[in-house]
Amino acid sequence: MIANHFNHSLLLGGFLGVDIFFVISGYVITRSLIGREYRGLGDMLAHFYARRVKRILPALIACVVITAIVGSLFVNPASPDYRTSLTTGLFSLFGLSNLYLFKQAVDYFGSSATLNLFTHTWSLAVEEQFYVLFPALFWYFGFGTLKTTSRNKFIFVMSLLSALSLALFVGMHLLSVSRAYYMFPPRFWELGIGCLVALAPANALTRHGSTWSWSATGVLLIALALPPELQLYTTIAAVIASGVLIMTLQQKHPIYRLLASRLMVSIGLISYSLYLWHWSILALSRWTIGIHLWSAPIQLLTMFGLAALSYVLIERPLRQANWSRFRLGTIAYGLAAATCAAVLVLMLRSGVGEKLYTGAPADMAAKGAESLFDGKRLSGIVQWRARDCILSSDMEVGKKIDLNHCTLGGQLPNAPRFLVIGNSYSAAELEMYGAVPDAALGSISVTSTWGASATPSLENKSAWSKANTYYWNEVIPLLVAQLKEGDVLVMINDLSDLAPVTNTRSNQEKLDTLKGDLTHLAESLDAKGVKIIFQAGTPFLRDAQCPPDAALNQWFNFGQNTPCSYHTRTYTISRLAALNDTLIQVQRENANFFILDLMPVLCPEDICRFQDRNGVFLYRDIFSHPSLEAGALSHSAFLAVAKRATAAPVPTS
Repeated sequence: MIANHFNHSLLLGGFLGVDIFFVISGYVITRSLIGREYRGLGDMLAHFYARRVKRILPALIACVVITAIVGSLFVNPASPDYRTSLTTGLFSLFGLSNLYLFKQAVDYFGSSATLNLFTHTWSLAVEEQFYVLFPALFWYFGFGTLKTTSRNKFIFVMSLLSALSLALFVGMHLLSVSRAYYMFPPRFWELGIGCLVALAPANALTRHGSTWSWSATGVLLIALALPPELQLYTTIAAVIASGVLIMTLQQKHPIYRLLASRLMVSIGLISYSLYLWHWSILALSRWTIGIHLWSAPIQLLTMFGLAALSYVLIERPLRQANWSRFRLGTIAYGLAAATCAAVLVLMLRSGVGEKLYTGAPADMAAKGAESLFDGKRLSGIVQWRARDCILSSDMEVGKKIDLNHCTLGGQLPNAPRFLVIGNSYSAAELEMYGAVPDAALGSISVTSTWGASATPSLENKSAWSKANTYYWNEVIPLLVAQLKEGDVLVMINDLSDLAPVTNTRSNQEKLDTLKGDLTHLAESLDAKGVKIIFQAGTPFLRDAQCPPDAALNQWFNFGQNTPCSYHTRTYTISRLAALNDTLIQVQRENANFFILDLMPVLCPEDICRFQDRNGVFLYRDIFSHPSLEAGALSHSAFLAVAKRATAAPVPTS
């Protein structure tokens, strides 16, 4: 898992480490409860939660507080990424960070998970939510009486709930990967498998046990090597294989001897603290020096060193210490400490962090994806209100968009109308469209839908899929119907999903769909005398995995340019080749189709960076949305294509 967090390409299925962890956790928790005698449910709950508080909270509180303070030195407190990180840390103290991170994952303006200082705590939150439910199930359906019939009843209940959870995981994964990933209900089955393994008969699968162990290990290794696209299948395989390995592994087996070696036992002892600190080190590195081959040994030594210190100075002594004469007192002390830590995090988030920041903010007119909701002013008057012209979620299905409220400068008499449609990029490039009314070339009406597909037939499984369908099926036809001869439809989209690293057969099918849709649209509009301007692919600045503030050369980059990972212009053009070739084919076959290429503006040098040679920021956020400054620099390119489109002859029939 740590290798995968360093670089996703090092171990493609490394994310399965958390699924394996859930199985082990379910096993360990169940074994810790079996065979103990309790005076009643209250006694069992007090004992269980007191142990959990002493096990989890001390190291977690230390990690959250220290990481939040250090993060304030290097992450601009005015940035959305800083606020998101601290809010995640705050929620993690109470076992709720997975819920907040899920909200971020389906929020169009959600910050990048890789830059969040506490993204990793989602799995701890899932485990803690399991602790809320599991002890009561354990007591009421099985071990309150320690009778065999009760034990069988508990196994039945856990099997049923695990099966339902697995079905939920599969269903959610097909509809919403984020929900299946972060939420507790579709993860219950993984912990449940561990619980059932702990309850399995001692002689289960012992026949040919060595073969079972080797087979399970082989399945795990294969699953860890397979790509994320197969996550649904590799997750199920890894969870089942983990359960089988726990059930069948014997002391004489080579794998057991490896896991029982001094090195592996030592790593096991500090594993919880290592889990906490490894992500903090990597996330802080992404804000400072970056993650490179030369830095990896330093980062590994730091995370293992901090994990060892956390275990020796915090985790072990406080777990063994007697916090209170009463178990409820121990729980109260833990919650009080978590509350104090939460207050400190809130203080950092509310202004104290600004006094600690040692860097310089990126100088931009508008920064962050939330700035896409800003309006457009002409001569000091608001001419375009984003809320009137954008569908920002599935909740806005049914919303009406009036072109009179979405037109810059108002409709000019006897002048063509430029109608802009697209996803968030159509809103991001608002500054560019101002060139049209400024040049008295016509009026321009701008609409947008977050997460929309470039054309109607392209599959859309995003969190905005319903809004996308409504936009293409209901909104766009009504808007296009208002266009007349000489008008222009402008299509602006993020096309990165149509330009993957490798142009696979699946992607070629998407490009064929794109071509078919654009050809059909061009032919239908040509009959009305309407032209199309379609924006070509833009640089993949999303791959840089950094926001503008991190792209600015800071003192704490220690001689490195920035921690951002940039692509060359040559690589970018090569990766866009199949997409752009498709667009060129459409242009050749349809005289009313024109391509807008902003590559000279958005990547003016050999390396596609956040800034040009003059220090002007070309992108406003980690999601590659062009900046207002880039929009101003794009005026001439957009005007050139707009003039060609309006000068082109229209059908005489």
